[in-house]
Amino acid sequence: MIEGVNLRAQRLNMLKAMALVLAFCVPGLLIGAVLASPDWKMAITVAGLVTYVAVVLVNPTAGFLLWVATAPFARFLYLNISLGRGIPDLSLDRIVSAFTFVLLMAQLAIRKRHMARLTVVDLFMVLFLLGAGLSLPQAMAGTTATIQAFFDTQVVPLLVYLMAKNLINNRSAHRAFVFTLLFMGAYLSALVIHEQLTGIILFYPEGRTLQYTAHI
Repeated sequence: MIEGVNLRAQRLNMLKAMALVLAFCVPGLLIGAVLASPDWKMAITVAGLVTYVAVVLVNPTAGFLLWVATAPFARFLYLNISLGRGIPDLSLDRIVSAFTFVLLMAQLAIRKRHMARLTVVDLFMVLFLLGAGLSLPQAMAGTTATIQAFFDTQVVPLLVYLMAKNLINNRSAHRAFVFTLLFMGAYLSALVIHEQLTGIILFYPEGRTLQYTAHI
């Protein structure tokens, strides 16, 4: 009887091991096949965005800081999805900021997190956003381009401020935030120094022309 129990336990462990191997091998093979196909950029985009969303779900503060630290390079790492002419693109900033904000609001609604105290500055920031939004119908650019620019330059910064105010609210979070800023300052300084010494732009902005004068 004991031998029968041990045999069943061995079979169960073997099945678990096989399931674990399949759980890793099958997605790995699929990802490898996609990366070897002409659609490899989309595979990187989807995998990258899923990673950001997963980190935000596990730890909103860590996901927020990861996004802030790497957002400047999203366009160079295939983390933005272009949906074609006339449709707003799904950029890393838009996806992560919206997802993190919704998750934060959900946590506040179920009292899993305490909301930071609102101030007069917060009120004026919201009023400014609403006032700026009134000018959208009179914009000279197209409707889609105007809405995208308004969201990226006005809405996202406000969301970042509100999320930082509610996520960076203890000593460990403050320390992580400071380290993130130091990390960003370090890599930006390295890029600027490299560019000035060599004249080579490692991350060249698309659709723009840069020209150095004799004194720059």
